Amino acid sequence: MYLSYVEGVEECFDAFTGEFFTLHAHLLSWSGDLPALSKIMCTTGHNSYLGCRFCYIRGMTANRHVYYPLESLNSVTRTRYDPKELPLRTHQSYIQDVNAVMVARGIARDRERRDRGIGY
Repeated sequence: MYLSYVEGVEECFDAFTGEFFTLHAHLLSWSGDLPALSKIMCTTGHNSYLGCRFCYIRGMTANRHVYYPLESLNSVTRTRYDPKELPLRTHQSYIQDVNAVMVARGIARDRERRDRGIGY
């Protein structure tokens, strides 16, 4: 689902002033459950390794589920996150992630999707 600008919008009538005007509407936000928001935002979802839409904290699998601990239980990586200094996603980083996924092809695209948490 993609939003696009619609040209040729009919004019609206203001009954109070008795004049026609062009109505301009801007989408400010949307809401929904996590699967719906993941679909709208083209992210991989809340049960993926980069499932948070606000930060880049990496999940880990335990008991067939993905968890997001602040300290990794993996003895190899030993990643530790400070809850006050999480690696946040920004508008610019989201655009960079989407562009990296869009230009990649084949197996490289699957890798980019997994590593960036983008579900295109």
